[in-house]
Amino acid sequence: MIPLYKIEKGVPLPTRPRGNRGFTATLRKCEIGDSFVVPKDAGRTGLYTIARNLRMRISIRTEVEGLRVWRIT
Repeated sequence: MIPLYKIEKGVPLPTRPRGNRGFTATLRKCEIGDSFVVPKDAGRTGLYTIARNLRMRISIRTEVEGLRVWRIT
């Protein structure tokens, strides 16, 4: 016999955490050639994805204090 799971009604769906809002807002304010530093655990792939979605190009380099992000286009 196949086990059935308990069905629950009225349980609200939790909101998703949106951890990159600060990066998105900062990148929107940057002009070409500007840079800023984010923590090393920010994840390069996610940063590149956000920039691409904003139709911007960035360059990222590792520094002692974190990842430095430059807006290049």
